[in-house]
Amino acid sequence: MKFFTQIFVFFLVFSTQLLVMAAPEEDMRFTFDEGTEGWKVPDWAFEQRDYVAGKVGLSAETVKSGPGALEVICDFPGNRWAAALVEIERDMDLTQYNEISADIFIPRGAPKGFFKARFAMTVGIGWHFIEMREPVELMPGKWITLKTKIEKEELPLSSWRGRGERQLYKHINMVRKIAVRIEYDASPPHTIGGRYKGPIFIDNVILSK
Repeated sequence: MKFFTQIFVFFLVFSTQLLVMAAPEEDMRFTFDEGTEGWKVPDWAFEQRDYVAGKVGLSAETVKSGPGALEVICDFPGNRWAAALVEIERDMDLTQYNEISADIFIPRGAPKGFFKARFAMTVGIGWHFIEMREPVELMPGKWITLKTKIEKEELPLSSWRGRGERQLYKHINMVRKIAVRIEYDASPPHTIGGRYKGPIFIDNVILSK
């Protein structure tokens, strides 16, 4: 009886180990439920006329899910192209991930038809800056999900800009930064919008498989 009990325990432990080994690794999530999690406006952006993000903090009132979201205070002039960029700087190997997404909210009352968003990454030994080819349009008063593929091989039509060594798939195992950029696409004299000075909210930045 003791022998059979030992055999049963052995197979139980072995089966549990196999399940643990087979379980997929979790997605990489930045939910901002307890803090900014390292996301900030980079120092260089404060020195650029076209970059208009200021203070970064947390919001408990305007969230997509959970108790918190990232709040970015901006000042878009409305009479030229301008952008607000927040990023996280951390060495990351993204070879196991297939997609990146984020939820973005611009409050109701902001100018319509001007705001867009895209991801950008800084990669490789040369710290190459690579951005999404096509931005996603944002709609004031509505949560919009920004989403794109994380490319790990050369494609005929990439969703990320870049040529030669400045291609995302070549450095996907050496990502230095991930950024979300909110753009106000006003190009005088034909597309001048109103000024927007206020918050933009970002929630649930997720790298998934």
